[in-house]
Amino acid sequence: MNWLDKRSFIQLCILVLLVTGAINGWIASMNIEGVTAQKMHQSDQFFPAPYVIGTVWTLLMLSLAFCFKNLTGHSCYQKGVLFLFLICVAYPIYTIGFSSIGLMIAGNLITIAMASFLSGILFEKFKWPASLVLLIPAWVVFVTYLMFFIH
Repeated sequence: MNWLDKRSFIQLCILVLLVTGAINGWIASMNIEGVTAQKMHQSDQFFPAPYVIGTVWTLLMLSLAFCFKNLTGHSCYQKGVLFLFLICVAYPIYTIGFSSIGLMIAGNLITIAMASFLSGILFEKFKWPASLVLLIPAWVVFVTYLMFFIH
């Protein structure tokens, strides 16, 4: 944690891009197409393309890097941001490559709850970082809403 705290914002952004790039690269190289994408091909329902989802998540993770840096000196809040980051980037792993709808829904609900809770805690003292964290549950609620129509 202390190591991350000493990094500049640019260094944190590079680290985020490396992590999200590796995950997005793994997903693309393994040609992972989750159950939602498979069902979407069988219907005429809208669901964002994988490159859109990857881009949105990369931007959301960059916003967490911004929040983390703005919370310098408040390690408890920084730990919450780091934990949320880890929950988000591990999603493809704990949903078994997006293959389990049950794990995907559970992961979405956990992400929504954690990000909303963190945003609420931050809002009292840090309105700008709180609003950036709130973008995560907003995105996940949107995607989960679309998932329910597809499944």
